[in-house]
This record gives sequence, C-alpha cells and structure tokens, in this order.
Amino acid sequence: MIMGDTNFHIKKAERNEQFFQSNNLRASKFDEWGVVVLFYSAVHYVDAVLARETRLPPEWQHPQEHWERNTGVAQSLTLGDIYKDYKLLYDRSLDARYKCISFKAGVLNNLETTCFEPVKCCVRTFLKLP
Repeated sequence: MIMGDTNFHIKKAERNEQFFQSNNLRASKFDEWGVVVLFYSAVHYVDAVLARETRLPPEWQHPQEHWERNTGVAQSLTLGDIYKDYKLLYDRSLDARYKCISFKAGVLNNLETTCFEPVKCCVRTFLKLP
C-alpha cells in the first residue's frame, strides 16, 4: 500500500485503535498517551477521506503538515461537519505532547465519545465501511 492511499490510512487508523484497546489506555493512568493515540487514529481516518477529495489542492489531499490537514478537513465537504471534533483532538494532543499535560479523570473518555467517535463514524459512513 502507498502512503496517501485510502486503504493504507484506514489500516493505520484501525491499528492505532487496536493499540489503544490492547493497552487498555482508556483505564490507564497514562491518559495523555491515550489522547495521542486517539488523535493519530483520527489523523489517518481523515487522511483516508482527504485522499479522495479531488476538489482540494494536492497539499490538502495528501498533507505533510498538520496545518495542511487541518485546513483540508475544514474545507472538505465531507469532513467539514466534524472539523471542531477533529480540531479539539488535535489541540488536546498538542497539550499532551508539548505541554506535558496530564488530564483530569474523565477527559480521555469524553474526548473518545464526543470527538473521536464522530470523526470515525463520519469517515466510515462516507467510505461505506462497517
């Protein structure tokens, strides 16, 4: 599979989800890593759709930088409705990765249900995946 291919991105998103579940990050004291894993799963979910968005400029279809992806998601007719959810995952992952923030109890579960799941559902519905 080629990086940028829809199937590649779906496989990576699912692999990240498997890592999240198999390491029980939902119940772990290392909640910041749970946030990061959910975010990178969301990255690959949105990249799977962006790769098919032919009306977008190539740098937004196959982003190399987060700002390109963020712009692509915001401008996508398919993903625009979940932009706020995706952006919140992005922001919290920055908090975890660069500000070394540990989150209060319940934040990870809230991000999973109110941000990650809508992103995943939107993409899987659009791509007609179970």
